[in-house]
Amino acid sequence: GIPDDEAIFAEYIALGNNVLNSLEADKGDFVVIVGASTLGLILAQLALYYQMIPVLVDLDAEKLALAASWGVYYTLNPTYDNLERRVEEITGGRMAECSVYVGDGVPFNTALRLVKDKGEVVVAGYSVRSGHSIDVSVVLTKQLRLIGVADGYGEMSSAINLLANRIVKTDGLIASRINFDDVPEMVVQCAQYPYQYNKIVVSID
Repeated sequence: GIPDDEAIFAEYIALGNNVLNSLEADKGDFVVIVGASTLGLILAQLALYYQMIPVLVDLDAEKLALAASWGVYYTLNPTYDNLERRVEEITGGRMAECSVYVGDGVPFNTALRLVKDKGEVVVAGYSVRSGHSIDVSVVLTKQLRLIGVADGYGEMSSAINLLANRIVKTDGLIASRINFDDVPEMVVQCAQYPYQYNKIVVSID
């Protein structure tokens, strides 16, 4: 009973559920999500559903505006915002209980800096994610707990239920629709502008 355009996001929701299940965060806790990728935008919605407070960080104003239209109140852009100062203000000085890194556009160390001492940091996505430099001194000084989550195993039924009940919105996540013959040109565009598109749907006749 779920339209195809929504069903393609079920794996992201399942992965998002596993991310949040891996955390020790409680209702009312702040979770910083670094990257407004498809997964980041879905995670922000899931955090709201589970009564956490998401703080979404990205360089793309349009993606942040999309999240805001779904009720994500705190959206920060490193181009304009002093991230550490803003998160300190938002959290009443204590910083976030946890953070999730899901996008390559903002440095990974951002996820480390925005959590409190002994907080949790999740790296989420798939094994093809590119390498990043990590400031281990921050991990040790703050005694952070690092977690990797790379699949949605065991959460697909829950993901389908969340879609069927319109808990997770997908309107706006499909950035482009193309025919199969247009794939080579789109690959070139994605290589030149890797953060421009969220999801691209290819029609095969």
